[in-house]
Amino acid sequence: MKKMHYVLMLMGLALFSTTTTFAKSEASLRAEGGISGYGGAILYHVHPTVNLVLGYNGGGISWKNQLSILGAQTDLKVENDVSYFNINYYPWGKSDNPWLSALYTSIGMGYVDNKYNLHRNFRLGEKRPGILNNSFFPKNKEVDVRGYVDFSNGISPYFGLGFSPQLNEHRGVFTEVGLYYVGEATAHVTHINKHKLPGFVPANFTTFKLGNHNFVAWSPVAKTGVTYRF
Repeated sequence: MKKMHYVLMLMGLALFSTTTTFAKSEASLRAEGGISGYGGAILYHVHPTVNLVLGYNGGGISWKNQLSILGAQTDLKVENDVSYFNINYYPWGKSDNPWLSALYTSIGMGYVDNKYNLHRNFRLGEKRPGILNNSFFPKNKEVDVRGYVDFSNGISPYFGLGFSPQLNEHRGVFTEVGLYYVGEATAHVTHINKHKLPGFVPANFTTFKLGNHNFVAWSPVAKTGVTYRF
């Protein structure tokens, strides 16, 4: 699946090369960071009202650090890995008002390959899910549970709203909020007390479909950054 990231990066290099060759002022670079990670993007200004955006976000920034699984709160560690392609539309892009012309909507798609790792240690005497209270895991021993979460969508549709004013001819700033539809979440328990599953406990213990009360199918985006227009 990593090949998708490489394809998008090559597309970005081709886009950047084309825009800087044929129209000096039609290409921008931006650096960005937020709850969906940090990274950057290449922008191609097709028209005063339309931009094409190709970017990447990564890193261990998380909007959610706990997840309810087996009836207990479990620590959640996120490693972002998102390549995206968006189209930004500026409804008032031709306006003489610099603040009004900076408003835009964004639609597109992202290849969301985030890693969501689970971990919970149940100490002696601590209340724990009933499925752990069996002959394998007596109450007089600690239980260490590890696993991960994935989603049904690899390619995820995106919608966002943003504001990107130019400070001068070349430099600007931006902020954007949005949502990826990542689909249904599934939790997989892969290790308990350092024993790999399945086989150590009943097979139906290894996978859990998570409803929206545990993990939403929409992954939020909130980021800000700086831009440089050539």
